[in-house]
Amino acid sequence: MKKILIGVLITCALIIILIAAAGIYKFNFTNDDIHIACDTMAKLCPDGSAVGRTGPNCEFSPCPNSVQPVCTQEAKLCGDGTSVSRVGPNCEFSDCPHEPGDLAVSCQSNNGNWLNDYQECENISESWCSQLAGFFNGCESACRHDPQAKVCTMQCVPVCKFNSGLSESDARLIAERTCIKGGEALSSGTYNEITKTWWFDANLNATKEGCNPACVVNEATKTAEINWRCTGLIVPKE
Repeated sequence: MKKILIGVLITCALIIILIAAAGIYKFNFTNDDIHIACDTMAKLCPDGSAVGRTGPNCEFSPCPNSVQPVCTQEAKLCGDGTSVSRVGPNCEFSDCPHEPGDLAVSCQSNNGNWLNDYQECENISESWCSQLAGFFNGCESACRHDPQAKVCTMQCVPVCKFNSGLSESDARLIAERTCIKGGEALSSGTYNEITKTWWFDANLNATKEGCNPACVVNEATKTAEINWRCTGLIVPKE
């Protein structure tokens, strides 16, 4: 009988020890402490940053500053006459298009010669000039900025211009490309300060009766069109 009692006590002690050990294990090794290896996928946030997956469920972390701020309606005037507004998470002004510094770097990186005083790029291709919205002249004088030069080589210099003004020679070149066809002649140009346009009297082969046509070149758009300048009354046919 005594041996049976000792066996029961030992069995009870073992059960108590096992229960205690299970409790200690559960307390010290919970699911929260099990680290799961998440994949390396990234989520792109509105501000351009990215967040990865974290936590036991491998969920994406919240994006920083997910609520876009409302920027003030201010405008910054750029050197070319255009304006830019405030954008982005920090409400900073957008970059002005074609800042002089950017043009100089781009000109020189494309083997051109940048003339900062005149905002021109020499020895550059017409395609480069068109991409940057410049005015291209494939045959400029090498002495165009030094008319008093005693020696000037007779050569054509390809030039891309970014200055806001438009010289008479440049305006004439646009007029010849657009208005004059088949060897028709242009007179000397007249500049209208109010409308910012160059006017060239055009001796067109086909001229409407009572009209005195002129080729008008817009300084801002660098485009040309014919203004017929017709006057007088049209007599109805009987």
